[in-house]
Amino acid sequence: MHFGAENAAGDIFYFVHADVLPPLTFIEDIEKAIGEGWLMGNFEYCFDSDRFLLRVNAFFTRFRWFFTQGGDRTFFILRNTYFELGGYDPNYVIMEEYDFLRRAKKTGYDFVVLPCKCTVSARKYENNSWLRVQLANLIAYNLWSWGLASPQKVRAIYSNLLR
Repeated sequence: MHFGAENAAGDIFYFVHADVLPPLTFIEDIEKAIGEGWLMGNFEYCFDSDRFLLRVNAFFTRFRWFFTQGGDRTFFILRNTYFELGGYDPNYVIMEEYDFLRRAKKTGYDFVVLPCKCTVSARKYENNSWLRVQLANLIAYNLWSWGLASPQKVRAIYSNLLR
């Protein structure tokens, strides 16, 4: 993602994971948020499944709680803000959003969560189980947040926990 940012030409970056579709109005939504003074933000999301537990997961994406800000989120940010904060650390092969947002919070930057919803693939949950994915997420988050493993080790553990 950092390589992409270094080679991008625009003034606004929008990072989207391969298994996520942004809302149809994402351009207008991002422009409006920036016009209101936000320098960065993301969208709530829903899954391409109507399973109850995935609807519960999606419900919590409306909150700005730190631990709900990684993984399947898309993320927009002004170019100059991105580079001012040092951008995504290329060493992070997992947990890169958390690392970036932790640095942003430490320097006083805040972000907005926009109510339009991205659509996230439920494939990971369908190939595993809701509980298995939640446990893998919890383990990865705690290994990262407590500094117990390198990003490469966190990714290896996470990958081994999921099919």
